[in-house]
Amino acid sequence: MTADPTHDLAEPLAATPGADRVPAALATLDEIALRALRRWYAGTGAPLPPTTDAPPRRDPLSGHPASAPPLDAPPRHEATSRPDGLGGAAPYDGAGSRSSGSVPPIGVVPRHAALAWRWVDAVTARPWEAPGPADPDADGARIDRAYADLGFPPRMARFHRDTLAVLPGLIRDEVSVQRLLFGEGDVLGGLAAYQDNLVTRALNAACARVVARLARSRTAPLRVLELGGGAGLSTDAVLAALDGLAVNYRFTDVSPVFTRAASTRHPGLTCDLIDIDHDLEPQGVAAGGADVVLAGNVLHNAADLGRTLERIHRALAPGGTLLFTEATSEPPAVLTSMSLLLSPAPGRTGPGAHDGRAAEGRIFPDRDAWIRALTTAGLTPGPVAPDPDTPLAAAGQYVFTATRRP
Repeated sequence: MTADPTHDLAEPLAATPGADRVPAALATLDEIALRALRRWYAGTGAPLPPTTDAPPRRDPLSGHPASAPPLDAPPRHEATSRPDGLGGAAPYDGAGSRSSGSVPPIGVVPRHAALAWRWVDAVTARPWEAPGPADPDADGARIDRAYADLGFPPRMARFHRDTLAVLPGLIRDEVSVQRLLFGEGDVLGGLAAYQDNLVTRALNAACARVVARLARSRTAPLRVLELGGGAGLSTDAVLAALDGLAVNYRFTDVSPVFTRAASTRHPGLTCDLIDIDHDLEPQGVAAGGADVVLAGNVLHNAADLGRTLERIHRALAPGGTLLFTEATSEPPAVLTSMSLLLSPAPGRTGPGAHDGRAAEGRIFPDRDAWIRALTTAGLTPGPVAPDPDTPLAAAGQYVFTATRRP
């Protein structure tokens, strides 16, 4: 393999057409979503946070005045010692105390308890501003424009308008988020709509360039293992870049819906069921059997991220490359839309349940935490893109690279 197949990872991303529209579009969606969360919070009867005219809110840990964090900032929480840096303490919720796994007493079903606490965090970590009545027409037009600027299909704007209108019903499971997104069972189309946007297209193209460069550097076929392939947008981008190159590509997902779809879309492609929450070798992944492991926006779903990264380390050949895209924040726009899909079904384990993220009130590790987790798993972190000071980085989504030591 080449010594550094990711050397120019960030440069093409900096020139992504339309990237200059990303920060303003995201700010619009977060502003509308935060007002909807404030309306939900006001309706629960919980104590309202201080207003902008009130004395400064005191940090619950230091006792010093605490300024309002930006919209995509994580909740404050007590520092804990975990070797993978993923935390493990329940944060102060701004309206009272809580214990890990507790259900907030505001009309929430147990499976959505962790999400409800993150909603509470989003509201109470900032000075209170009366949200006023909803204005579906005005907000809806702004939502449509923002999603168009971000390159999403119209379906995603409709979905977010629908969720914002029924947040109390969603958090009580009186309204099904799956029905809102998937309609009468179109799971593939719903998830593809979420993943089909300006930012993820750019990140997938960056991944495709790296994998193609690795394939060209070898005489033997490149062995690619894709985990959590889902709707297949990463798959499509990478396979297009690999056209004509020697490669053994294995698409995997936990759901047969996606493996069947990938097999239909790419005849002859090896497609298997694999669960990242279980050891990979019993599922047919040989130790050291992959030159590249690709994971598009899936690793945050792991119940224990550290253990999943260790499994990937074992699957990689010496010198092999892990290439993945991930979010590093959960702003109000995400909290009120796709985060609803992260709440586990009754009796199932949710993201971060065993590594402290769920208790900490954060599903998506920040950029530095991802890098620490990679290092702890025995991997050598490589370049991360886009550069944090570029417009595309406003989305909080990145391509991460890491290698297994030769």
